[in-house]
Amino acid sequence: MQKHTCNYTHTHTHLPSPKTQRVETRVLEPAQSLLALFQNPLHLIAKREDKRLDYDYFQSALEHAEEPEKIKQLREECLQAKRNYEALNAQLLEELPHFTSKAASLSTHLLKLLLQEQLSYNESISQLLMATTFPSAGFDAEEGAEGG
Repeated sequence: MQKHTCNYTHTHTHLPSPKTQRVETRVLEPAQSLLALFQNPLHLIAKREDKRLDYDYFQSALEHAEEPEKIKQLREECLQAKRNYEALNAQLLEELPHFTSKAASLSTHLLKLLLQEQLSYNESISQLLMATTFPSAGFDAEEGAEGG
């Protein structure tokens, strides 16, 4: 018995087709840009969280302070930390709804583009299959329908 080996190579994955390039330029590159836009809001959220932790720290230190000079200093630092947190929080409350709305809209648009590309690809494959003649393997559709 002879052993069969498969010599299939993946050259098609290394050479981008026009359809692959279209998906890359119409969908993947804009999606990467969208992901990059998330960096600024994520940075602001992290910064706001740091300011909240600063505020919590100064509040806790103020509760345990006993010396009048230390209490005065901690009150000022606590007030400044609170202002910093509130300013970042207000900025996020104003900007995030606009950002998320735009991001959702762009995501929906990218999904539509991806689905259009998938449909185009499926139509191309369908046309290729329709134009291809396959060996009958000893079965004639007309004989099979009549001879049954």
